[in-house]
Amino acid sequence: MNVARFQTRIDGYLCVSRYVQAAMGKKFPEIAAKLITVYNLIQPERMRAYTAGALDPFGPGDREEPQLLSVCRLQESQKALLRMVGVHRRLLSEGVAHKWHVLGDGPDRALVERAISEQGVSGSFILHGAVSNPFPWYKHADLVAVLSRYEGLCGVVNEARVLERPVIATRFAGIEEQIDSGVNGLIVEQDEDSIVSGMMRLLQDPETRSQLASGGYPRELLDDDAKIDMLIGLVRDARVPGEDVR
Repeated sequence: MNVARFQTRIDGYLCVSRYVQAAMGKKFPEIAAKLITVYNLIQPERMRAYTAGALDPFGPGDREEPQLLSVCRLQESQKALLRMVGVHRRLLSEGVAHKWHVLGDGPDRALVERAISEQGVSGSFILHGAVSNPFPWYKHADLVAVLSRYEGLCGVVNEARVLERPVIATRFAGIEEQIDSGVNGLIVEQDEDSIVSGMMRLLQDPETRSQLASGGYPRELLDDDAKIDMLIGLVRDARVPGEDVR
């Protein structure tokens, strides 16, 4: 592979999560010493600014029951959209009142719409399509659900936690770097029963949701200045001796 073939010419390999760094080091032990994790810039102040003065998109009429938010591309293979509809149906059947709002569009919208109709939940599982400013939705949501089959380091989790919203997420690559389960969110296993159980717990317990919302977020994910300093340091350390880098 090219990684092994060219590794003597590469000074360093930049990874976007510790999970990726560990996986690369295991696969290519000869480059392990050159691997470093620097998280993506997330611009938390920009996210917060987008909520300033924005109205509650859920509206006062929906405040009698928890408002659940998912933000994702409508792609079944990754996002497990049909499972989400099934979880919603089971929760309603158990008497757990809530509305589930989904922001985003994608190739499988018709598939999801058909499942919503077949499950009889068109009034409570709502596809809003793509929106230009999702941040007021995060700010006013009672719970954010990220229930994908697989993800990298998840941007939706970053956005929800910057805006101090509780998150429930399935166990996928990188999530343990973002969520300390039981402290600032809840991680559940990749099966419908575990998801239903975790969501039932959080939707019925506003006190726990409030505790998770205020549970903080890792500094290394929030601090964009520190990430930039690390990147600058990498460039400086990689300079050819005597080279003038401006």
